[in-house]
Amino acid sequence: MRTLAMLAAALLAAACSRDLTVPPETTAPRILAIRPAAAYAGERITIEASGLDAAADANLVQFPAAVARGESISGGALVVRVPADAGSGQLTVTTGGGVSPSAGPFTYRGLGELRVGAVAGETPLLHKPYRILALGGDTFLHSDLLLGLVRYSDPAFVRDLAVAVDALPWAGAGGAVAWLESDWSAEPPVSRLVRLDLAEGAVPLEQGLADFAGGGTIVAMRGPSAAPADHKIALLRTDAGGVTLALHDADTLAETQPAAALPSFVEERGCADAGEGQLVCLLREAAGLPLVLARVTPGASPAVEVIPLPPGTAIQEDAVDGADPLCAGPTSGGARMAAVGLDDGRLAVADLDGGPALAALVDTGSRTPARSLACAGGAVLAPKLADDLLVAVDVEALPAGEIRWSANVPRASRAAVDLASGTVHAAGEGDNRVLVLDLATGALLARRSFDVLPGRAGAVQGAAWITADATHPATLVFALASPPGVLELPLSAAPGTFPVYRNRPDAIGVFGPFAPYDPAYRYYFTLREHSLTQSGDLWDFGAGAGAQLGQDGPEDAYVGTSESLVTIDYPAKTVHPAPIAGATFRSLGLLPGERVFAAIAAGGESSVRAWTGAQAAAGDPAGASWTAPGDIAGAALLDGVLWAFHWDAAGDAFQGTQLGAALAPIRTVPMAEAFDRILAVSPNGRTFVTWEHQPYSWDTSVVVFAAGGIGYSRVATVPVQGTVSGVAFDGTGEALHVLTRSPDRVVRIE
Repeated sequence: MRTLAMLAAALLAAACSRDLTVPPETTAPRILAIRPAAAYAGERITIEASGLDAAADANLVQFPAAVARGESISGGALVVRVPADAGSGQLTVTTGGGVSPSAGPFTYRGLGELRVGAVAGETPLLHKPYRILALGGDTFLHSDLLLGLVRYSDPAFVRDLAVAVDALPWAGAGGAVAWLESDWSAEPPVSRLVRLDLAEGAVPLEQGLADFAGGGTIVAMRGPSAAPADHKIALLRTDAGGVTLALHDADTLAETQPAAALPSFVEERGCADAGEGQLVCLLREAAGLPLVLARVTPGASPAVEVIPLPPGTAIQEDAVDGADPLCAGPTSGGARMAAVGLDDGRLAVADLDGGPALAALVDTGSRTPARSLACAGGAVLAPKLADDLLVAVDVEALPAGEIRWSANVPRASRAAVDLASGTVHAAGEGDNRVLVLDLATGALLARRSFDVLPGRAGAVQGAAWITADATHPATLVFALASPPGVLELPLSAAPGTFPVYRNRPDAIGVFGPFAPYDPAYRYYFTLREHSLTQSGDLWDFGAGAGAQLGQDGPEDAYVGTSESLVTIDYPAKTVHPAPIAGATFRSLGLLPGERVFAAIAAGGESSVRAWTGAQAAAGDPAGASWTAPGDIAGAALLDGVLWAFHWDAAGDAFQGTQLGAALAPIRTVPMAEAFDRILAVSPNGRTFVTWEHQPYSWDTSVVVFAAGGIGYSRVATVPVQGTVSGVAFDGTGEALHVLTRSPDRVVRIE
């Protein structure tokens, strides 16, 4: 035992005399920075960190809801692709040395592209008719969406921003008068009185109303029986000073009576022609008081005679529309009468020839109030929105009255009578159709469909998505061609909410984010062939240089016209053209390094050109250019690579060419099929959208292309009813909103 103990001690002493080999201390990684701090799935982000493993794929990045392996390491930074459904929040990096402390925040923007490529819902675009004119068998709609006068038989006939319109019943088959505001940018707004020849779509007479700007009511007044040709146009307006009334000659538009105050009244809620040079109006004597019915005789000091209503009755008031249910006209025997809708669904009918005085309270068959009223030959037409009915009430046999007929009109709201043809034209808020009915029987004679956006003729328009902020909801914006302007559709609105039309002449499509250069019109930028001095957000590109495409940049905007690439300097609100004669812009976009590119057909050739911001602002030629062998369909930055899609020199094969930084061709690959144009690129840059007609149909399909094999190929075809007029991805890229025509609606594809 003693020998073994001595041997063990000797061995221990020998071991202690040698140096020990200790494994190196492991170090957990530490994240220093994340760039960018927000990204879509599939996009690369760079994570600057210490303690990374030398093998990129040995570094695991834990996102809030998913994990991804590193793709590469460069300069001590880890490059990783954001996984699908990564989630927003803190990130960590795990290596063999441990797990890093959490760092961030990182914002996950979304998948960046459609998930399944299928229709998920739709939102109809509805006019909300404000007034109907029925003249000579034709129908004219005063749309609360467009605030214009739209003709059924010629959809392109539109007058923008009609404050009010009225028919000229003595002016033949196609006469009307309109009170227009043509320019919202002016202070005060430019206001005009216009006499329209609706049969010809012409404007033969026009007069400025410099001292009568703003909203109000316009009424075409028949002259008195002693002077039947002495027709007038009444303009009524409510402002801080109360209610004023001015008269203009209906034939010359010359002012015959300056604006005069209606004494003791603070608000006007609608007027109608009472005949004999008089009006019947709904007026309010003081804020908070109910409306009263009154006969008004114009003059230097207008006379107002209130028509008392029975105690307990209340005139129907519409909180949305500026005018309430009221009409006036002669009976079949020539007596003058007026009718006003009451809260309980009845009509108060007044005799205008005498005192004036109330003649009777007439039942309409229901207790729901009328949306508006129209008078014709002793009958009152009462649209009942809540009942989906248009009711014709005979008020000849007072005091009882009787219902002549009723007709189904979805969400009935407006009606007009065309005495020349003996028809009633009725519209509702449930669709964009007008029903033509027989005045005597209510029989359906015809259905007429009105486009919300007339004059497009299937042309594809620009579209953009506006991300929600503290002030504005998430909104879709579509550029319109006729009438020129934009259509805003807040997507947070309840179903049935009507879009908002903005009268911005020569508005163009914008494909990309918007810079809030103008707080009043932050959703879009606009173009107009007028002087720059009119307003800071209107630009002049020269006569005939129509805008084609627009691209909002980080600091400037770029616009393709038929003559140049125009740079809009936002801070200075100036324009700088880079001349390109006879240009047709097929696409426009941004490249890294503050560069802008465009696919252009000009001078008999197709090319992709690129400018630096400084080159474009200086009006210089493109700093780089590549000429396609055949016609070009467009170019797009896809997954960080610029691709041009074009035909070969013989026009037989459709191809895609990858272009380098200096637009030098890198490779050309065959495309499985051709397409007309690129409508939108998904936010993650991995797919793009185009459209095509469906076989044997006027309907269209949305087509999604994505990288696959050696080029880009079709991955989804989504049939939609109607014609595609504009598309826009939402902020996540997981929903595509498609504007269609016939029917007018927005289709959501996910």
